[in-house]
Amino acid sequence: MLHPERVDQSEREIQAISAEVQKDHEEMLGVAQATQKHVDVSWVHERDLRSEERRLMPEYVEQFFGRACRRLEVRFDRRADGMWRIEHVPASLRSPDRLESVRRLGRPQPEYRKLTFKKEDRARAEHEDAVLLSPGHPLYKATGEALLHKLSAIEGAAAPFVAPWASEPYAIHFFSYLVRGLSMSAEPEDVYAELVAVADGEQGLELVAADVLHDLTPFDAAPPGLEPPSTEEVKRASEFVKLRVQHTEAEEKRVERRGQARVRTEYLEDSMQTHRQRLEQRFAELDDRVWRGEENMRLVRDDAERRLDDLARKREQKLAGFEQLGVVRPGPVRYLGTALVGPPYALDDADREAMRSDRDVELAAMRWAMEEERLAGWDPEDVSDARDGSGFDIRSKLRDASGRVVEVRRIEVKGRGPARGDVSLCNTEWIAAHRHGDSFWLKVRDPARALAEGVRKVTTVTAYRVAGEAIEAAAG
Repeated sequence: MLHPERVDQSEREIQAISAEVQKDHEEMLGVAQATQKHVDVSWVHERDLRSEERRLMPEYVEQFFGRACRRLEVRFDRRADGMWRIEHVPASLRSPDRLESVRRLGRPQPEYRKLTFKKEDRARAEHEDAVLLSPGHPLYKATGEALLHKLSAIEGAAAPFVAPWASEPYAIHFFSYLVRGLSMSAEPEDVYAELVAVADGEQGLELVAADVLHDLTPFDAAPPGLEPPSTEEVKRASEFVKLRVQHTEAEEKRVERRGQARVRTEYLEDSMQTHRQRLEQRFAELDDRVWRGEENMRLVRDDAERRLDDLARKREQKLAGFEQLGVVRPGPVRYLGTALVGPPYALDDADREAMRSDRDVELAAMRWAMEEERLAGWDPEDVSDARDGSGFDIRSKLRDASGRVVEVRRIEVKGRGPARGDVSLCNTEWIAAHRHGDSFWLKVRDPARALAEGVRKVTTVTAYRVAGEAIEAAAG
């Protein structure tokens, strides 16, 4: 239902229903009431925007899968048409005895002649025979699980990286955590899972975006003076994750699931009440006929009585199941490892200056950008602290007279201390710019695509430097 094309189609079908047909449906369902025929589905469009932005970027999916194949010695080749192929899937990736994902999702195929990671490629007529490889695919799951098995020995280790924004060495600790609950059948289930990154800040431990990994570049040696964390440091960071993140998330999921249970309970009670009234009326009619001497109706009456009993039993089972949804508790917190991050020593001064940020300057730039959008009639939302890997700072929406979103901008804000100068885009921001195309804006007024000719990749680190001259030219 959340797919834009399905939303539009559903909306057209709803609007096409005649008043007479609508009234018949309402009376038949026992919910006739004075409501407008128009159904507002604008919230679906806005939720779809967020879902699309937070969807794991195909570039990262492809990158991870390629690296996993190299680690597992699986031949993964690019085809002449830009698609991928695996001519032989090893038996180790197809074994239900070795991999839980195979038992759950089924065996991957022995070979894949045509693979893609992008839905838009799969939608093209010439590639309709391609297999869309995504994180939910059996082959992808099996490959990821096999890689984790192979790397299990280094879990909890530390590795050196350089970051374009770093001026001093520091450590980023990575954790995963689970929130667990009960299903309607009282079976344990994982309700939520998240990757969390923690670093030491000016005020102590603080959260950083977990997708920072995409913007770190592996290095040969650890930064001078920075050692792997001690057991006590890991424990302190783990407690921080439990108290600051996991417990809050568990409470939010508990409230959310209880709310779902209330809605489902209300719907169940309404629908079953209508059904019960019909069954009771039917039973009363049949019982009266039996009382009047129609013995051939006795079995039919008894069947109606049995259905009433079954309905009551199902109601109790459903209500008990809904109560289970509110049982939510924190699960385990798992320490994954630490990134020992240092500054990019090999960069020249100009590259390093373009990649460093000043917090005060960035905040001032954000305030300016938000105000510029409001003055232009747009509805901006600051998403810079969302830590969801979106790759931009502001989501700005333009609405029509009815409040429906008709256009959206994804804005990456870059503040410069001097009036002129270069800025840099990290890897996540650069991929987001390509992904969103004309809807991705740099510094609000400058469409990112117009700056493409003035961008130079800095290969020492994972970053892209946008020349100041290109910015001024695009701004007109």
